[in-house]
Amino acid sequence: YFKHEQVAKLTGTEEEFFGKEAQKKAHPAHKIADQKTADKDVVAAVAKVPYLASYLASSFTLSKGQAPHTLQF
Repeated sequence: YFKHEQVAKLTGTEEEFFGKEAQKKAHPAHKIADQKTADKDVVAAVAKVPYLASYLASSFTLSKGQAPHTLQF
């Protein structure tokens, strides 16, 4: 299910690859539906926990002198 589809190596010019005629592959409809149901469940679980959405949206940073191996969560 999660395997990448094998595609032939692209040969050609940059214009063929990036040009107006370049086409995006459409995702299969069943994978889109599966992703929407998974997203719905995850969003519901995140909504139940206070501040979890903002925690997940924040970026992880270290201050000067702070060692990642000494952090306790």
